[in-house]
Amino acid sequence: MALLADPATRSLVAAHVRLTAELAVELARDPDEDVRAAVAGNPHLPQALRDELATEHSALVRFSLLVSPHTPAETRTRLYEEVLAAAEEDDEWFIADSLLSTAWMGHQLRWLAQAAVEEKLTLVDSPLAFLRYGVASCAGSLPEDAAERLLNDPDPYVQKIAALYANSPSAADLERIVWEHGDHRKIHPGILGRPDFPTQAYVRFATSENPQLRAAAAAATLPADILGRLAVDDAPVVRAAAASNPSLPLHCLPSLLADEQRNVAEEAGTSPRMPVEWMEAMLGAEGLA
Repeated sequence: MALLADPATRSLVAAHVRLTAELAVELARDPDEDVRAAVAGNPHLPQALRDELATEHSALVRFSLLVSPHTPAETRTRLYEEVLAAAEEDDEWFIADSLLSTAWMGHQLRWLAQAAVEEKLTLVDSPLAFLRYGVASCAGSLPEDAAERLLNDPDPYVQKIAALYANSPSAADLERIVWEHGDHRKIHPGILGRPDFPTQAYVRFATSENPQLRAAAAAATLPADILGRLAVDDAPVVRAAAASNPSLPLHCLPSLLADEQRNVAEEAGTSPRMPVEWMEAMLGAEGLA
């Protein structure tokens, strides 16, 4: 009880403490939003108080209710629809929507990762996108046909998450998802880092109108003529990727060293293709040799 009495730790234990009727009311009506958000996820919270919290105009409380496994499905759906409907005009619901988009990356949906496969399968086609994100992150534990549905989900973000974690996605699906929607930038090494990502895709990426895809190609092991074209690409991000490629033809390096974009020149300056004599000449020119 000392932890509950201390304002510094009250919100940390409100989600886990066993609630009496009096304590439940006290925490659910606490003036501190963090405490109310925490107790919203407490499995012992009476449904009447959960319903009371659901009327709050608070991103944190709404988020906690939405990701809690103890929130009834109908309530979760209603709360989510309200967030989506008003997210563009309401700052609180915009924040809630933003928190939901990354909930699958944190501990908030751990219950979903630990759920039985049968329960996960019921959410593969959920109208709640953030739950499909969570299921997609578990694609490796799902039957192949369910993973395939996630790889072809209407939401591109679901597709990208599934492409990260599915056990045996087809090469065509992996290339299509990256081609159409890009790699997943928040997870390293991403879809392109999968050992089963098709190497021939990079040849096709080299002619894409998307500079990020051309940059991915410029970093890959490709024929010298393709890398040579990418080394003089209009987009600095592509030239920078080519400059750091250990397979880059040596004759491409001088122009990259003199590139007007500093980051391109710096990448070229640290290229593993740089001959020792060139390094010595550059250091001498700067008076550092």
